[in-house]
Amino acid sequence: MPSNKDRVEISLRYISLFCTSVAGVTAIVTGGALQRITPLIKAIETAEKADFISQLATSQWVQEQQYQQQAVSALQPAQQQAVTIPVTANSNDCNDAVTRDNEVTDKPVTKPVTAETQLSVTTETPETMEHYRPMFHSVVALQQQGISDSDIIKDVLKRGGTNYQEGKTMLEALLQLGKQQGW
Repeated sequence: MPSNKDRVEISLRYISLFCTSVAGVTAIVTGGALQRITPLIKAIETAEKADFISQLATSQWVQEQQYQQQAVSALQPAQQQAVTIPVTANSNDCNDAVTRDNEVTDKPVTKPVTAETQLSVTTETPETMEHYRPMFHSVVALQQQGISDSDIIKDVLKRGGTNYQEGKTMLEALLQLGKQQGW
């Protein structure tokens, strides 16, 4: 006949065996549930990556638009004031009423700076071109991730449709600038 001590040991072994089997069943059930959740987790990670790329591209585009707006406002005069150019004694050899492009007159100049004249004047120094560095790095990162130039032109530079060629030129100029600057 078993003693009380033996009965306690046997009872503890049965309790231990029962707890172990309950833990095993719980692990199997939980593992099955995790296998059903894994595709959802992967889908969320993929969506987060795509959202990050989209947010990065949007942020860079907004920043570029701000820089362009600052550049345009810096090139345009604060107020359109008339500028009088004095006439020198030998400025017009032909005293006719027709003013030529290279002649000096005493008429006020009020012609505003236009987009055409803005494009023809390039006074940017390396310091003023520094604001293109983040856009350059973003474009290079997108290219390294396999995003096509076409998508970058349409989605980042916002130059799709009839403005696509302009966007392509902008992209090429940005990449060339980055290489020249050693970014």
